[in-house]
Amino acid sequence: ATAALLVVSIGTIALLAQRIDDQAHELTAWIAYSQQLESQLRVVGGRNPVVRGHRAAALGELEQRVALIDLELSQRPRPAEEIDLWRQRAVLLHDLVTVHASDRLLAGAAARRPVVTINPPLDAIPASYEF
Repeated sequence: ATAALLVVSIGTIALLAQRIDDQAHELTAWIAYSQQLESQLRVVGGRNPVVRGHRAAALGELEQRVALIDLELSQRPRPAEEIDLWRQRAVLLHDLVTVHASDRLLAGAAARRPVVTINPPLDAIPASYEF
């Protein structure tokens, strides 16, 4: 009976150690992904200080949610909660990068778009026309 108890105890400890190792690996992966997204955000964000109203609202909400998650992370949550918080943070940062990148794409497209005017050029106005 003692030998069986010892085998079960060792098996349980091995399973717990494996689970802790898996959680540490997952946590490390989410933190690394979050840092990668922060680097991307520094590249695509902040270049265009003028943002349309609905995009500004979306960016503000996403940034506020990231700040709330950062606050929760600073309170040293349990490992499973910490993994979930880092995952949520990475998802929000991905959304921030996407919104900023779409602004840059739209601005680039607008810069390449030809200017269309309804007014004729001055040389097309007859000389007899008085202003």
